[in-house]
Amino acid sequence: HYFIQSNLSRKSEAKKSKMSDPKVCGKCNTVIPNHWVIYGDKHFHKTCFRCGPCNRIIDPKETFNERNGTLVCHGCQTEHFQPKCAVCDEVTIGTRLIYQDKNFHYTCKNCKACGKPFEAAQHDHIVIKMDGSFVHDNCSNF
Repeated sequence: HYFIQSNLSRKSEAKKSKMSDPKVCGKCNTVIPNHWVIYGDKHFHKTCFRCGPCNRIIDPKETFNERNGTLVCHGCQTEHFQPKCAVCDEVTIGTRLIYQDKNFHYTCKNCKACGKPFEAAQHDHIVIKMDGSFVHDNCSNF
């Protein structure tokens, strides 16, 4: 999805691909004299290729996302846009319990009957009672 290029590196192809045309930064709208990053259909100065939330320069070789036209680094994607556990308020990445639009780490939710935390391997054996409590389907106290 991205490329790093230089006006100097591909002189022989400049006539065919119009690389000699001035490149304008999609962020600051100024001419880019030599090295640029291409993302989508836009060119950027390397120093303008930044994360919207934290303003850190994104190395185009690292993992990043785009949200509503704004670049987002992996750290901000995880911190600001990943679901959080309704119990501990930490990010829930990977396998998790979801109930009524709330996310839970398995280990943050305990069986109401026996008090033991759940494990991901028990997912198909968790019962949610009418009062919203979670219990093991084979719990002796159920």
